[in-house]
Amino acid sequence: MWRALGILESDGPMRVGELATACRVTQPGMTRALGQLVEEEFVSRIADTADSRAWLIRITPKGTATLHAYRAEIGTALEPFFRDLDDADWRALERATELMAARTAVEKEAAS
Repeated sequence: MWRALGILESDGPMRVGELATACRVTQPGMTRALGQLVEEEFVSRIADTADSRAWLIRITPKGTATLHAYRAEIGTALEPFFRDLDDADWRALERATELMAARTAVEKEAAS
């Protein structure tokens, strides 16, 4: 659920199959998960303007707020483990994050 919401927040609306691929789950599995996300009003379906036969899934304001609250909760839980890092350690973590983001973007572009 959190991965799907995060992907929709960062990448914008997408078709069920695209979201399933991005989440690395089967399309039927994603369809089942989306049922719960729609019921909770975390996502909604919108018409695909490029293909009138298809629907896109988008994150709702409630989904965005819930995702941000979850991330804040995780941040609070992890904070004690990182509290004593010095500037060099933070720079190392920032660089590692940049590398992961760059590699993920390359993988995403190659899959498109």
